[in-house]
Amino acid sequence: MADITDSLITTNKLQLHYWFSDKTHSMDALVHNKCERELLEITKAIAGLCGVSIKMETEPSGKGGLKCWLTISAKSQKKTPHAKITLVTTLVAASMVTFNQESASHSVGELMDKMMAEKELSAQQKGQLRIDIDQLKSEVSAKLSMLDQSSVLKKRRSNFYDLLRKYPKVKSISVVMTDDSKKPITEEQLVARDNFKTFIISSDQQVPLVLENAVIEIISPVLIQGRHKWKGMYNGLPISFNMKSNEFMAMVQSGKVE
Repeated sequence: MADITDSLITTNKLQLHYWFSDKTHSMDALVHNKCERELLEITKAIAGLCGVSIKMETEPSGKGGLKCWLTISAKSQKKTPHAKITLVTTLVAASMVTFNQESASHSVGELMDKMMAEKELSAQQKGQLRIDIDQLKSEVSAKLSMLDQSSVLKKRRSNFYDLLRKYPKVKSISVVMTDDSKKPITEEQLVARDNFKTFIISSDQQVPLVLENAVIEIISPVLIQGRHKWKGMYNGLPISFNMKSNEFMAMVQSGKVE
């Protein structure tokens, strides 16, 4: 994206709001920490898919249920365009509540409208910003189709909602993108308790995906005989897989293939 507006596309903060069925503002610490772990793993996986090295920071809770803010930033800010972090933030927000292209595109549209209204921009900057936002929408749509096929993300999200399903106090959760002052930029997306189950998957629900000519970067091969899983990277995401080629396994175990 162009340098002229890159400094304007700086949305990197997500607010996750746990709504309770009572008037308290506390949550079981183990449940909360486990949910946050799943959210962080989802964020790391999406950042990997986008080719961005990130760091994540949490901020204090707010009043009204339990609010938490997750700030996503680049480990190397000089080498990473702000728009890349906005892409990651948008995808995390979309993956937690809807996981579809329409809502994510709508969030980007809201982001553009907000920037147009609040920034003092020249006609040239506004024109370039529209181009950059359209490019961001295109990237979001392309990445969402890949996320929709990711068993890692589906499983992590399933874990998140299964934890909340087993904790009756939480009646809903919502996600919104905010600016640095925690002022909402996009419309708050809410998931009611009755819909938690729609995000929960079982192992038999995961339909095998057949890909021809897939390239997997091997992290950890199996060097002993037995039914052990290999580990690798596919499309920027860590995966475990079974090696079904006995010939290739024999070559690895004999040292013919490093």
